[in-house]
Amino acid sequence: VVRARRSPHGGPVDPLAASGLGTALGSTLVGTGPGADTVRVLLPAGAEPTPQRGWTLGAATAAGDPPDLPAA
Repeated sequence: VVRARRSPHGGPVDPLAASGLGTALGSTLVGTGPGADTVRVLLPAGAEPTPQRGWTLGAATAAGDPPDLPAA
């Protein structure tokens, strides 16, 4: 999961900007929140976030598969 905030001169955070960020990072799974200035993007496995102009990005550690997932 990548959390992103607009840089001071990056413009507003709206659905179009959030969708554009998701596309640039290679994902269609995008959500806004928890604040009005935050976007979350779920990246595909193995994808590395790349710097995006107008955004400050932070990435969470990959969680991996739960141990019992194959048995489910």
